[in-house]
Amino acid sequence: MCNAADLWADQMRTGKVSRVDAWLSFSSTIYRTLVYPLPALNLTKEQCYYIVKPILTYLLPAIGVCRNFSRKLVFCPLKFLGLGIKHLHTVQEIAWIKSLISHVHKDTLTGRLYCTSLEAFLVELGLGFFSYSNYPLNKLRNAPHLLL
Repeated sequence: MCNAADLWADQMRTGKVSRVDAWLSFSSTIYRTLVYPLPALNLTKEQCYYIVKPILTYLLPAIGVCRNFSRKLVFCPLKFLGLGIKHLHTVQEIAWIKSLISHVHKDTLTGRLYCTSLEAFLVELGLGFFSYSNYPLNKLRNAPHLLL
């Protein structure tokens, strides 16, 4: 992922593109390339920022934004006057939660493994035996409006 980010940043640095083309290139190519493997990875927030740092270094000036623009505003939604770029770590966490809800709701093998792991975790914590059939996760599994 770092190699792809560095390659894209190098191409942005050496080429001359319009602001619209730079944003389109970011949102449709490199960002999608970085987001695709996130559900299968376990990256820390620092690792995600390290991956996206070279991209932002060349993207921001290319779209007419100061290179030193606050990163809090870069990753802030448009409705709060940010750039609306989703942080990779946030995207990764949301993908995990969607996977958990979807698999538990559909009662797949993966969903049962999630529930078994949760039970084992709670036993290790010393909270006693845990059965997800008596816990709100059961409500999640039986919720008809959660057809994901």
